Amino acid sequence: ATFWDYVCVMYGILPFVLVGLAVLELLVSSIVLRGLGTRQMSFLAFIGFITLVNELLFKKIVQEPRPDRSCNFSCGFPSGHSTMSLGFFFLLFLDGSYRIMLQAPLDAEAATRLVSWVSGKRTFLNMTLRNWLIAPLRTLSLVPLCSSDSLDAYNFTVLTTLQALLLLPVPMSRVILHDHTPKQVIVGGIAGAVEAIIWFNLCRRLSTLWCRHLGQRVGYVFIHNYPLPYFEIGSMAYVLLAQLKEEHSQEGVREKITEQLEGYY
Repeated sequence: ATFWDYVCVMYGILPFVLVGLAVLELLVSSIVLRGLGTRQMSFLAFIGFITLVNELLFKKIVQEPRPDRSCNFSCGFPSGHSTMSLGFFFLLFLDGSYRIMLQAPLDAEAATRLVSWVSGKRTFLNMTLRNWLIAPLRTLSLVPLCSSDSLDAYNFTVLTTLQALLLLPVPMSRVILHDHTPKQVIVGGIAGAVEAIIWFNLCRRLSTLWCRHLGQRVGYVFIHNYPLPYFEIGSMAYVLLAQLKEEHSQEGVREKITEQLEGYY
């Protein structure tokens, strides 16, 4: 075996390492939150979703063998490693890009705080060296989903670059090890991306329905800790206000908006 064979084996293990880390974060967070976090559970449920579709649907229907030099005897179409790695990456990419928000001061008070913070310090693009090095760590978690309600462009770039280095080489490693054909990994990657898009939109819909329950118990065993971006919550409040004005209803306006923003502000 060559050095690159060992590198490819390592990449083949990485998707399952991420699954193990996600389970670990779920267990730790369940102790802290005294319930199962919806952010962690949404990712683990996504793993179950793509596994069921890939292993019990596609492979059972197609039943295409692996390459002759493969040490595995199970069906190889589509590649499960490719489905997982591309699915994980696209899910993180969609979730992160959905949360990008300009971090520049938008009012006089925020600008004053920024000037006070950077006064006398060397900065680049209004960020100190400490910000450049430490800021991305605040959004990292064992689950490959953003742990913050919003991201600036820098944090998003760091997160996606890190996940790209870990996950995007996985499909090619399966071809190099002769465990899959190029067709099998390409179809597996496309399947993972499509499944990630479907899952992201489903989770976004559920998060919108449960936005008022952030930090609260949902369904007895779950704690809702998967927030919508702040700017979307504010937008929803303005839309609600416009709807109430359109209906010429002034009763309970404050209460309805307060209910909409509960848990966020």
